[in-house]
Amino acid sequence: QDPDKLVETYGADTVRLFLMFMGPWDQGGPWSPTGIGGVHRFLNRVWTLILDGNGREPGDPNAGALPAGETEADAIRTIRGAAHRTLRDVTADYEGFRFNTMIAKLMELSNTLFHYRGTVAADTTAWDEATSLLLLMLAPAAPHITEELWKRRLAASGQPWTSIHTQSWPELDVSATSESTRGIPV
Repeated sequence: QDPDKLVETYGADTVRLFLMFMGPWDQGGPWSPTGIGGVHRFLNRVWTLILDGNGREPGDPNAGALPAGETEADAIRTIRGAAHRTLRDVTADYEGFRFNTMIAKLMELSNTLFHYRGTVAADTTAWDEATSLLLLMLAPAAPHITEELWKRRLAASGQPWTSIHTQSWPELDVSATSESTRGIPV
C-alpha cells in the first residue's frame, strides 16, 4: 500500500514510528504495511495515558486497583524506576540509531503505566514525571502528537505554552534505575 494513503488513514506520526519500528534503520528491507495497527494503538495508548491518567478500562474488574500486595510507595518506586530505566535505555538507543528498540522500550513503559492508570499512583508526582518523560522521549520520533499532548498538559496545569521541541533532554536519576529485587532463573 502507498505510504501516502497510510498517512491519510493513520497520520504522519504513526507512519513515521512504524518505519522506525520495522527493523534496524541501516539494514533496510521490503516495504509492507503489516503491523502498522500496533504502532497506531501504541500512540492511542500514549494519548489516553496523558489525557486520562485517572480513567479506568471498562469491563476490567481490577481497573483502578493497585496490583495485589502492592502499596502506593511500591507503585511510585515501580513507576519512577521504569521511567528512568527507559530514559537510560532510550537515550542510548537514540545515540546508537537503534530506533526499533527505542520504540519497543517506550511501548514497554506505556504498558507499565497502563497498569497504574486509574490507581492512587496516577495522582502522584511520580506519575507526572513518568508521563512527562514518556512524551519527551517520544517527541523526536513522533513530533506532532507529542506537541499536541504537551500543549494540553501545560494548559491543564495552568502553565504557559512552550513547545516540547524546545525542552532539554531529561536528566536521568540513576538512583531510580536500581531494582530492589531481581529474578534469577534456576
